Amino acid sequence: MVLNEKIYELNRIVYHIDKDKINAISNILIKGIEQGGTIFFCGNGGSGATANMFDELILKMNQELEELGVAKKVKSFSLNASTVHMSEIITNQSYEYIFCQPLLYSGTDKDMLIAISGSGNSQNVVEAITTAKQLCMQTIGLTGMSGGKISQLVDEGIIADSQNMQQIENVHSIILHMILTKVKNQLIISDNRKV
Repeated sequence: MVLNEKIYELNRIVYHIDKDKINAISNILIKGIEQGGTIFFCGNGGSGATANMFDELILKMNQELEELGVAKKVKSFSLNASTVHMSEIITNQSYEYIFCQPLLYSGTDKDMLIAISGSGNSQNVVEAITTAKQLCMQTIGLTGMSGGKISQLVDEGIIADSQNMQQIENVHSIILHMILTKVKNQLIISDNRKV
């Protein structure tokens, strides 16, 4: 694709994002945050990088909320963050269970999992969702292509309407920015109501 075609395609995909799903996911996260839950992220490759990036963005969002005097903080954890834990799990178990052990040790029914997979079929992400559901966590999926297995398993999800992995990963980043903006704004509004 030449540059203009890539930009056009990205705009097309973003334009067709289901805004009701953005609202539904934001509401799931806000409810979990209000209950003291943690947002867990996981994904492979570029999706794993997206997971790590948004864990960092939540840290920055918390700093902004603190500067505004908002008491509520958002707890988050990227299951991709620790290469030590990941390599230990791979050595002693299997790559498909790489995200399960940290969830079993740290997850509760107040928590949420955002599972990111361009294909929607990454087996280790599928296993993470299965584990999260066993813990009664709310599960959210960001996928692409046809949505794969993940879109059938999660409580709420968005499928980026593309077959191109780079575009899917771009759209996932945009979706997460939209969601975090809504969450931040709602936390500010909720905090102001308490005053």
